[in-house]
Amino acid sequence: MKDSRSIPAVTYAVGDIHGRLDLLTALLGVIVSHRHTIKGASKLIFLGDYIDRGADSKGVVDLMRSGKLATDFDEVIILKGNHEWILWEILRNGKEAESWLYRNGGVATLKSYGLAPEERDQFPDDHLRFLNGLPLYHSDGVRLFTHAGPPNDAKIEAIPEKELLRFRGRVQDVDGRLVVHGHNYVLRKPLVTQNAINIDTAAHETDQLTCAVFLDDSREATFIATPGDETKIARREKMNALLALSAL
Repeated sequence: MKDSRSIPAVTYAVGDIHGRLDLLTALLGVIVSHRHTIKGASKLIFLGDYIDRGADSKGVVDLMRSGKLATDFDEVIILKGNHEWILWEILRNGKEAESWLYRNGGVATLKSYGLAPEERDQFPDDHLRFLNGLPLYHSDGVRLFTHAGPPNDAKIEAIPEKELLRFRGRVQDVDGRLVVHGHNYVLRKPLVTQNAINIDTAAHETDQLTCAVFLDDSREATFIATPGDETKIARREKMNALLALSAL
């Protein structure tokens, strides 16, 4: 996972998908059209969390494994998210499954594979190994792409996998590199700070799947997204407000 110093003309980074193959298909159509307006090499990066919650986790994983994306982009990077990590921990390391199944969307994932919760040990081994073997981050020397962002200014190679994939807090830059991440959802638009860009717009719930677009070695991004459902977004905002009040 060393830095790749050859920066293409355009880099696309896609946030948390969570089983929403419908949104991913729509977004990729727009991204491919945009890519054809750019001369030079292209890179497409996915920031993790392909499974759980949405209706077609299997379809998303099938697409990631198929190699079809390489026909439109010079390089495709598929990073690991915490939900891929959790899946391995449950199915291979015996981690308790109830929370994953009934709070984090595991039932929907199994259903997309034609499995009931009690049949989870029949999850396809090739898909499980593919998801577990994904890299944790990708750097082009200017920008660092990872699922949740590093929890501190330690060398990223020294951060335990669990911490790197599950961190919730303020993301710092890494050796001066802008961090592009998901995991901690924001509503309506990406969260842009001096050190980081968060592009998880809760697609599974809001219908808004977001992609950051970087030209050459710029730290500034423009954004492409599927249209969010205003009713769903407003409902989530209301729920967040109620949760904040209950925590006082």
